[in-house]
Amino acid sequence: MISYISSIHFGYNMKVLSPAKINIYLHIDGVRNDGFHDLVSLFLMVGLYDEISIHAVPGSREITVVGNPSVAVEHDIMKLAAEKLLGFIDTSAKVSIAIKKRIPIGAGLGGGSSNAAAVLLALNKIVHGGVPMRELRTMAADLGSDVPFFLGGPAAIVTGRGEKVETVQPPTTWKVVLVQPRFSISTAAAFRWYAKWISLCPERCAPLDAVRLKSTFLQKPPGEWESHNSFSNVLHDRFPEYRRIERAIVESGASFVSISGSGSVVYGISATRDFSDSALNKLGGCRWWIKETLARTPYAVLN
Repeated sequence: MISYISSIHFGYNMKVLSPAKINIYLHIDGVRNDGFHDLVSLFLMVGLYDEISIHAVPGSREITVVGNPSVAVEHDIMKLAAEKLLGFIDTSAKVSIAIKKRIPIGAGLGGGSSNAAAVLLALNKIVHGGVPMRELRTMAADLGSDVPFFLGGPAAIVTGRGEKVETVQPPTTWKVVLVQPRFSISTAAAFRWYAKWISLCPERCAPLDAVRLKSTFLQKPPGEWESHNSFSNVLHDRFPEYRRIERAIVESGASFVSISGSGSVVYGISATRDFSDSALNKLGGCRWWIKETLARTPYAVLN
């Protein structure tokens, strides 16, 4: 990556919405030489947002992050994203990042990856002239496997380790219920469990062809979509509560139910009806949200 010198419009106070995602389909392959896994997935953004504010003033390079106490500032992916962009444009600035977290952590909803992409996009608007999108994609891939998807949206076929993103335009929006169990799951832990499970059960299905995956998503109702998540079996074995949650989601009116990413959130999609609160209220101890999926690129600068 070649750096270039640019300047920043100082004094802007920019706010941007950072959306969650669900995985309609997720197939994980073996470990690559670089330590990552190849995957085939269909990502879809949903209307559950974190809100991020960014302010830049002149000064020596310094980046602060507030509002995300679950992560040490030096390891916060938003700080790492800002450092990458400022390093690329070879300029100094004091950048303050504040976040109002609504997307739960350890949920499989891509909150951290979305936050990193939102910082890249918002800070890039402050940069005079802007950094080319191809460079933002390189930075995003360096930050994490899910980050490149969040530079665009609202849906995409994602392959490679996550860096290959084919944008898909959903034909409509659907109602979605997101249910968070009484536990969270770290992605690293989920991959360790999956690796152990695969060593004991080496038989695996082949990934669905991306063309078929895309056509099914675009042409059929949710109840006829291809349903697969490579983490599903191991997570159901470890957390029997998933079966109770899935039954309640189906009872509430969903026609498509799946775990998102590596968990812990389970979601249901309905194409034709509202969800029944009475069924969801039986899920004592769980948090749940009723939202809509997105049918357009969601990044909206608030001011």
